[in-house]
Amino acid sequence: MIYIHIGLQKTGTTSLQYYLDKNNLLKFPIDPVKYTKINNDLFYSSGNQEFFYRCRKNNLKETDFQNLLMKDTIITCENFSNPGDNLKSLKNLLSYLSKTKKIFTIILTRRDFEDYCKSMYAEAVTNSFVCEMRSFNIYRNYLERYVNQLNKLLIDYPVKKFNYSKEINFQIIEFITSNKFI
Repeated sequence: MIYIHIGLQKTGTTSLQYYLDKNNLLKFPIDPVKYTKINNDLFYSSGNQEFFYRCRKNNLKETDFQNLLMKDTIITCENFSNPGDNLKSLKNLLSYLSKTKKIFTIILTRRDFEDYCKSMYAEAVTNSFVCEMRSFNIYRNYLERYVNQLNKLLIDYPVKKFNYSKEINFQIIEFITSNKFI
């Protein structure tokens, strides 16, 4: 099974990525947290950027989805769900997986929409790299359109959704490993 974690930012994605990386469960090691520029938008990102950029360029290989050490392949990058990419990389990835008939599940982490908007906006206006200048309502509408586009894209694919909570990472790990997490 291939698990593609595309969790929205501000939903515990980074802590999950660190846990998976520390326990050698990821296909690709995570990169240090950094800021990434796409289409003149600068945004915070975590996960494996090399794989993300290959998806963006539609330059995927069969070996990207094989894991000789384990029966499952786990790939994570929150950039797949970052509005700055406009879903381009995720569309390329899903097209490749479908075309090559790979068995996969998308893991989507989400959060109460109003809390998500407030958290994203707070980071955007206080972040010296991003320096968000739109009003909260305009930014919220932007995020709402984006989340609706993401949900519309994912409707035709196998998705397991997890809601943000203190237990979210335990729930995801239990789902992936089929073991109770203690």
